[in-house]
Amino acid sequence: MDCPKCGKQYSSNEVPPFCTSCGEPLGAKISTYYTPKVPSPKKKISKGWMIGIIGALVLLVVIALAVVLPLTLIKPMGPSATFLAFVKALDRGDFATAHSYLTAKDAANETSSDIRDYWAGDQSGGLVVQKEEISGDEAQLTVLNKSSGDMLYYPCYKENGKWKIALSEYTDNSNDNSNGSGTTY
Repeated sequence: MDCPKCGKQYSSNEVPPFCTSCGEPLGAKISTYYTPKVPSPKKKISKGWMIGIIGALVLLVVIALAVVLPLTLIKPMGPSATFLAFVKALDRGDFATAHSYLTAKDAANETSSDIRDYWAGDQSGGLVVQKEEISGDEAQLTVLNKSSGDMLYYPCYKENGKWKIALSEYTDNSNDNSNGSGTTY
C-alpha cells in the first residue's frame, strides 16, 4: 500500500493508520484510541455558605452552653436558705410561695390562709439562725427570735432534692438564752 499524498510505500501487514512521513490517514482501521480521563474540577463552597455553616455551629455551641452551664452552676438551697426564702415570702405577704417551702405533709394540712394567720403580727427581722445541723435528708434549724428572746427549732426534710420546712413540728424554748449572733432574717 502507498500513501496517497506523499507516495511512501508500506507492506500490507505493516500499514499504520497514518503515514509516518506526512501524517495522512491511510484508511486502516484504528483498533483503539486512548482518551485520557480528565478529572472533574472540585466544587468550591462559596464564602457565604462557609460563613453560614460556621455561624450555625457557633449558635449550636452557644445554645448548648446556655442549657448545660446553668444546670451545673445552680446549687440547691440548704435548710437555712430555704428558711430565709420562707420568711421573706411571708414578709412580702406572698403566702402561696411561703406555702411551697413546706413539707408535703404540712402543705397538705396547711393552706396559705393558715400560714398567713400563723404569721400575723410576727416580725421576721428579729429572727436569727443560730445553728444548722444536717444529718442526711434531715436538718434542724435553731432560730433566735430577738424580739422575744425565744429559741425556735424548725425541723427540715429533703423532699425530691429540695429542703422543706416541717412547720407542724416546730418547737420553742422560751427560757433558752443566747448571745444573738448568727444569720439574721
